[in-house]
Amino acid sequence: QAVQELQESLRSLRLESDRQQTQAQKEYEERVQYLLGRINDRQDGVLTDADAQDDTSQKIGFLQEQVAMLDKDNYYYKQSNTNLKRKLRELTGAGQHEREALEAARGEVEAERARNEALEVELSNLKGYVQRSLGTSSVRVSRQELRPLSAQDVRDLRASRAGEGSKPSTPGY
Repeated sequence: QAVQELQESLRSLRLESDRQQTQAQKEYEERVQYLLGRINDRQDGVLTDADAQDDTSQKIGFLQEQVAMLDKDNYYYKQSNTNLKRKLRELTGAGQHEREALEAARGEVEAERARNEALEVELSNLKGYVQRSLGTSSVRVSRQELRPLSAQDVRDLRASRAGEGSKPSTPGY
């Protein structure tokens, strides 16, 4: 978004520069037409030498003012252009760094997904093995119904499995 803002600023500065250049060209053409008119008048003998000198000094002063203004505008737009290019380079570099970090994070996510899938398969295999080897089926029990087994309860369960080979009974239920 910042890159778009900078591009929009650069675009508006270019438009403003083009507008000012067009204005300067228009003023130049007007001055040329004026001077051509003065030359034609002089050829016709309408102007005196004193009028011509006054007119020439006014023209020179006006043109010097125009050149000074255009120099200032040129300097301003060059500085603006340089600053915008620098900001664009900075933002492009920052965007590249963020893009690389995002790609690394995506790679990590994919690796974790693959690991998760492998663990799910392994868990499923273990559940199947336990059910086949013990001959039991899984029972869903809520956390509230769970109770901690004491060491004695564990020994009793092991003894009942080892002794008769029958299905274990759950004490206390």
